[in-house]
Amino acid sequence: MKVYKYILAITGYLIFTQLFAEVRLPGVFSDHMILQRDQPINIWGWGEAGHEIEVTVDGVLASSTVEETGRWSVELPAHQAGGPYNVSIVDGNNETLLKDVMYGDIWFCSGQSNMGWKLSNATGAKEEMAKPDQPMIRLLTVRRTMSAQPQDDVKTEGWEICSSSSMKDFTAVGYFFGQYLQENLGVPIGLINSSWGGTNVQSWMGEAAIKPFDQYEEKLTEMEGMDADQMNREGKDAYYSWLDDMEAQDAGSKEEWFKTSYDKSAWDLIHIPTYWKDVPINPRTGIVWVTRKFELGEEELAGDLQLSIGRVDDEDITFINGQKVGESTTKDLERLYKISPDVLVAGENEITIRVKNKKTIGGFRSGADKLYIKSGKAKTSLAGDWKYCLGTPADFPEPPYRLHPNDYPTLLYNGMVSPVIPMSIKGVIWYQGESNVKEADIYDDMFKGMIAQWREAWNNDDMPFLFVQLANYGYPSSKKGEYYAQLRNAQLAALELDNVGMAVAIDIGESDNIHPANKKDVGVRLGLSAMKIAYDKDVVNSGPMIKSFKNKKGTMTISFDHCEGLHTSDGMKKVLGFELAEIDGEFKPVTGEVEGNKVILNTEGMSGPLKLRYAWANDPMPLNLVNGADLPAVPFTSENPNL
Repeated sequence: MKVYKYILAITGYLIFTQLFAEVRLPGVFSDHMILQRDQPINIWGWGEAGHEIEVTVDGVLASSTVEETGRWSVELPAHQAGGPYNVSIVDGNNETLLKDVMYGDIWFCSGQSNMGWKLSNATGAKEEMAKPDQPMIRLLTVRRTMSAQPQDDVKTEGWEICSSSSMKDFTAVGYFFGQYLQENLGVPIGLINSSWGGTNVQSWMGEAAIKPFDQYEEKLTEMEGMDADQMNREGKDAYYSWLDDMEAQDAGSKEEWFKTSYDKSAWDLIHIPTYWKDVPINPRTGIVWVTRKFELGEEELAGDLQLSIGRVDDEDITFINGQKVGESTTKDLERLYKISPDVLVAGENEITIRVKNKKTIGGFRSGADKLYIKSGKAKTSLAGDWKYCLGTPADFPEPPYRLHPNDYPTLLYNGMVSPVIPMSIKGVIWYQGESNVKEADIYDDMFKGMIAQWREAWNNDDMPFLFVQLANYGYPSSKKGEYYAQLRNAQLAALELDNVGMAVAIDIGESDNIHPANKKDVGVRLGLSAMKIAYDKDVVNSGPMIKSFKNKKGTMTISFDHCEGLHTSDGMKKVLGFELAEIDGEFKPVTGEVEGNKVILNTEGMSGPLKLRYAWANDPMPLNLVNGADLPAVPFTSENPNL
C-alpha cells in the first residue's frame, strides 16, 4: 500500500509539473501585441532545457529546443500587415495563447522627459481622450529600469489597445506620431515607450558605443560587478523614508496653516513668482507655505471662476479661504483650478499654498502673467507681495543619495533597450538632449555612436532613426550661454548618417517651459520624416536648410535645400532671425527679404569675409522663415565645420 501511494504521489507530481511548467515569455509579448510586418520576426522565451517548443502564427509553424541556459527562440518568416491572429506557443501538452495579435509596424519611442511627457498633460489631450478606442494602434510601456549589465527581459504591463485610459499616461509625442502614421498608412501601428526624464545620452548608449570616450573608462570599471537594482532599491527606500519624515515634520499641516483663523501676520515677505534659490529660503528642499489676501467684487463672483498659479516646483496643495481648491505633483504642469463660487466672498479673500520641493530648485516657475484669478474676462492678478513660512525645520536634511541613470553610462541601455532588441521593429523615434546641453562638444560624436550601435545591435544598418531637434527654451543667454543653440548644432551632425531624419521644433517651444505642451506638431513632424525615410513617400519632411551663401556688393544671397514655396509665416516682408558678423566682430541682427526660394540680406557697411547664423539662441523667437509645407527653417551657424 505504501509503494502504491508513493507511485501515485510521483505520478501526480509529474502530471502537475507537466501541466504547470509553462514557458515564460518576455515582457514585450502579450495579448494585443504588434508583430513587425514584412520582416522575419523573432519570438523567444524561457523553458525547461531540452523541451521542444512549437510556435504557430496564421498557420505558419516554427520550432526550437530549449537550450541549456533555459532560453529558446524561433524565427518566423516575413508576413504582410493584417490580423488579428493568435500566437500559439506549445511546450509538450501545455499551450500559451496570445490573442488579438496584429502584424504592422513597431516604433521604439525613447529619450528623456519630452518623449515621456504624458498625453494627458499635452495640448489637445481632452479631445484625444474623448475619441473612441483605436484598435489599429497598440501601446506598450517599458518600466524604468537601471542595470549595470545588459538584461534579457523588461517589466511591462503588456500591450494595450489605444483607448482613453491607455493613452492618457503614454508618451504624447509617440501617440501623435503613431496616430499620424496609422491614418496615412492604414496599417496597425505598435508604439513602445522606453523613456526616462532628465537622462543624458550616455545612459542610453551601450558599452560598445561609450568605450571610445576615454573619460568614461573609470565609470565602466566601477560598474563591473555592480548591482544597480539593489542600489536603486536601497536608495529608493531611503528616499521614501526621507519623504515620510518631511511630511511628519511639516508644522503647517499639523497646525492647519491653511485656515484663515491661523495668524500669519509674523510670516516673512516674499515676492512671487520666484524660485527659492533667488530668495533667502533655506533649505530649498522641504515644505514652504505662502499666503496673501486679495479683493473681489460682487460682480466677479457671478461668472465661471478659475485660479491660475502657473507651474510650481515640485508640488502644491492650494487653499482659498481655508478650503482646498486644487493640488498637483507635476512641476512642469500649469496649474489651472476651477473654483466654486461658494469658496469666495465679496471683499477680502485669502489664498494659501503649500509648496513641497523634493529636489534643488523650488518655487514658482511661471511668469507673473500666470498668477491670477479669473471671472469671465476679468482677471485679478495674484503676483506681487506674499508672505511665507517654513513648514519643515530650517535644518531639514537634503535628500539621501539615490542612484540616477546619469551617474553611470549604459544603465538605461542595459535595462530598457537591450532586452527589447531581439524584437523586430520598423524604427526609432528619439527626443533627448536637454540633459546634455553643456556637452555639445562631444554630443555629436556620442549621438552618432549611439545610433550606429543601436543599429548594429538590432542587426539593421538601415534602421530608420528619427529625432527631435531641441525646441526653443528661454535660458537667459547672458547667464547661461547659448547652450541650447550649441546642442542643436551638435544634433545636426546625426544627419550625416543614412536614414536619419530630424524634426525641427524651434518654433513650437515655450520660453519659460522646458516641457512645451504642444506635442502634436512634434509627433506630426516626426511622422513626415517617417513617411519620407521609412516609407519612401513623396512628402516634404524638413524645413529650409542652409545650402550656401554668397556675399557681393552689399548683399548676401542665401540658398537652401527644402525651400520650395519659401515665405514668411506671418506674411511680413522682413525675414527675422538672421545675424551677421565680420570675422573678428560681434554678431548683430540683419534685415533680409525672401526673393523666390532664396533670402537676400543687407550687408551694407560690412567688409571682408562674414560669419552668418540663423535662430542662434536658446530662445530665438520670433522667427518667420518657412517653406511651402509651413515647416520652419533649420537653425545654423556658418561656423559649423560641416557646412
